[in-house]
Amino acid sequence: MSLPVIEPTRPLCRCGVQSRWQRLSWVRGWGVALLTVGLLVAAARLGRGQEATGEPVAETAADTKESLTAIREHLQKGRYAEGAEACAGLPDEVRLSPEVTIPWSQCLEEQGELEGANRVVTEALAQQAGQAQLLGRLAELQYRRGDFTGCATTLELAFQAEPE
Repeated sequence: MSLPVIEPTRPLCRCGVQSRWQRLSWVRGWGVALLTVGLLVAAARLGRGQEATGEPVAETAADTKESLTAIREHLQKGRYAEGAEACAGLPDEVRLSPEVTIPWSQCLEEQGELEGANRVVTEALAQQAGQAQLLGRLAELQYRRGDFTGCATTLELAFQAEPE
């Protein structure tokens, strides 16, 4: 007694390779899986930063790194208002670091708020006097505002702080 031969319900095409529809079903399956994972990640990011009481959770180093990446992306893509809001939402100790202060002042400057950009940099310099990056950014803002003598003195301070 021989076993019956089961024919596939969808035969391969004449050349012996999968048909286009068979390949697309595989791609469609992976597309749905990736879309589902993306939606879950987006939902997790929206819920991040809130405890059961609704109070914001203190940011960790990983959260700060993510925030810096998002701020740089906003700045590069021309979303200056979103970048400035992201900077303003950070804790004070992170917000006053040069890694955040410089992009924040750039976002404010691109929105036409030169006074706000100048204020942000001077506040950070009050906490970290002699920081060469912040002094360089302050000199750039002074140059854009037309304060050439102030720019020259600030650049001298920056070169004294870090000669290279």
